[in-house]
Formats: sequence, structure tokens, C-alpha cells
Amino acid sequence: MENCFYHGAAEATATCSGCGKPLCDQCWVELLGTRYCGECRHQKVAEMVAGGDRWAGSPAASSDPMAVPPLREVLVAAWKVNRNNYLTILAITLIVYVPMDVALSFVPGNDFIVYFRIDRGLEFWFGTIAELALIQVAFAGNDGTRIPLGAALKRAFACYGPGLWTSFLYNIGVTLRLLLLIIPGVIAAVNWLFATQIVVIRGISGQAALVESERFVKGRWWRLFQPAVRLGLLLVLGGVLTGLAIEFAPASRVLEVLLGVPVRLCSAYIAICLTQLYLRSGPGGATKQ
Repeated sequence: MENCFYHGAAEATATCSGCGKPLCDQCWVELLGTRYCGECRHQKVAEMVAGGDRWAGSPAASSDPMAVPPLREVLVAAWKVNRNNYLTILAITLIVYVPMDVALSFVPGNDFIVYFRIDRGLEFWFGTIAELALIQVAFAGNDGTRIPLGAALKRAFACYGPGLWTSFLYNIGVTLRLLLLIIPGVIAAVNWLFATQIVVIRGISGQAALVESERFVKGRWWRLFQPAVRLGLLLVLGGVLTGLAIEFAPASRVLEVLLGVPVRLCSAYIAICLTQLYLRSGPGGATKQ
């Protein structure tokens, strides 16, 4: 057999079923018993999601396009992804979130407006990288595959510009609706809940991603609102417990940052849960873009 397309010195042990490239053991990945290169596997799974298909083991592979999985199923599936990729998720936390928290620890907490603006800025410019990478881990690792840190970050940086633009439109749209009347803001927040997942998985961004998320949610808003709120409450609970720990702990920037790591890991788990909710729900009832 010829040598690997990516590692010329290594003997190929498989051929990509998508593009035909010869691949060594380090390069081929499996999906439903078929071997692909990383790019073809990603494209194949994205096509399956776009078409409403779900791979083996996902109970959402039903004839009901409006299916919404039970929260317990979502939590279990997310935990499996988290367990298989804990080193990658921890690395994303340490590389992206911890430096953000270190920078934030130098901001005076007594000026809430300044603190809030810097916090939101860090989350927008840098937190988006972590969110995109975590969605990639949840998406590509849904079938049990372990996703390397490099692959997760590669996809995150590829989606960074579209992800920022989509996040900007989401934040502006939800904020304006909340300022006018609270209820329209809540409705928009749920309608656009999966916009970032759509950027990573479908390659759709900006206004089109918001429209696609709204199409996906249409007809089952309340059934998706309930698990979203419960997941949000889990994150809030983690934040409250950490806040109490910081309040009673000795004043120390290092300790404050360390105590924030569990909250960041909880936040990563919630991002994976939302992606699982998207993947395991039916494709929706309207015509897809």
C-alpha cells in the first residue's frame, strides 16, 4: 500500500471513503464503520445533521422532525463526550478561560460598570474561541471519537470571524428586545439559541444563522425553552457556590482564579449539553436552507 497523504514516511493503512486519500493510523477516523480523513468526516457529519439524519446511538433518529430529547438523555450524552475528551476540554479551559480570569482579577470589583464591560469584552473576543472549540468537540466527538486540542482549535479559528459576527448580532438583537420589553428578548434568546452551533456545524453565519436557528426552534419553542433554562440554572448554581467560596476565602488573586476553574468547566459542560440538544433534536418542520 502507498504511503500516507499527510505523513509521507508512514505507511497508509486505510483509504478515505470520501476523497480517496491514503491514510496512516494517525490520520484516519471512523464514522459508522467507515473510515475518512478528518475533513471528509466533518463534512459527512455536517451533511447528516443538515439532512436531519443522526448517527447510531442517538434516539433522536426518529420519524418525528419535531422531536426534542429528554434532558436526562442530553446530560448523559454530554457527559460521555466530556469524559472522552476531558483533557481537551481542560486544555481549552486553561488556555483560554484561565488567562481571561487572570486579566479580570486585576480589574477593581468596586466599579461594576467597568468590570462588566471588561468581562463582556473578554467573553466576546476570547470566550468565543473557547465556545467554538467546545462545540466542535461536542459535534465531532458525538460518536465517541476523541478530539485532539489542535483539531478543536483549528475549527474554532476557522469559524472565529463568522462566530464573532453571529454573536454580535445575537447580543444586539436580544439586548434591544430586552430593553424594549423583557418577553420579546426572552423569545429571541430561545429562537437564536443554536446560532453558534449552526456556525460550527452547518457553516452558516450572521443573520442566516439566526434565521436557521429560529426555523429549527419554530413549533417547539416551549419544549426547548425548558431544558435551556434548567441548564442555565445549573451554571448559575455553580457560579453562586464559587462566589460564596471566594467571599469566605482569604483575599488572593491566585485563589480567586483557581476557584473559578470549576465554574469554567461547568460552563464548558453546558456548551456541550446545548450542542447535544441541537444534535439530538429532530431537524424541524420547515424547509431547511
